[in-house]
Amino acid sequence: QISLLRETGFEGFFAYWEKGMDVADLAAAARREGMIFQSLHAPGGPWARYLWYPCEETRTAMELFVSCLRDCAEQAVPIMVLHSFYGFDLHTPTPQGLENFEKIVDQARRLGVKIAFENLEGEEYLAALLAHFRDEAAVGFCWDSGHESCYSHRDLLSQPFHGEKLLATHLNDNLGARDFDGARTGADDLHLLPFDGIIDWQDVARRLNQWGFQEMLM
Repeated sequence: QISLLRETGFEGFFAYWEKGMDVADLAAAARREGMIFQSLHAPGGPWARYLWYPCEETRTAMELFVSCLRDCAEQAVPIMVLHSFYGFDLHTPTPQGLENFEKIVDQARRLGVKIAFENLEGEEYLAALLAHFRDEAAVGFCWDSGHESCYSHRDLLSQPFHGEKLLATHLNDNLGARDFDGARTGADDLHLLPFDGIIDWQDVARRLNQWGFQEMLM
């Protein structure tokens, strides 16, 4: 796939991280093809949720995220993308959650890797993290245009500590929220190619330029 991406004209890629995966093999392929290995995406699903509310899975979640950070450091992958929350049912960030994320960020700082918190469900949790780590150089924002379209319905880049901490992008399209009453569902997150959905890409370009974003467009 990396070879085909290079042949098509792409200059970089990211990969979803799983425990036991051969990240060194991907890094070797990147070097061979002259591709930029931009980031590893930490496990999604409910794992980030387990850091906010104490449960038996909290320790396992933290171990997974630290393992992903170590793979980033060992293979010179500069960014780990991490969801800030999972689920539509809760909206109250907790002090325990911030303490748990502090431990993850401490590891990132020590390893020389940056964490880009991505918008998904639970905007309150993302806002709490970006505010809490507003002066932390090892923390930034990964803006997912598709998630904004079907989950947020507002300009997240204009929110405090979002645009100014923009570190990475996930640019994808969708058809917005199918429920006109405003209900949100993961089924709306289609991950279409840009211009295959309803997102205004001139507006996307304008907003990225507004913040002077010069990093990779993923």
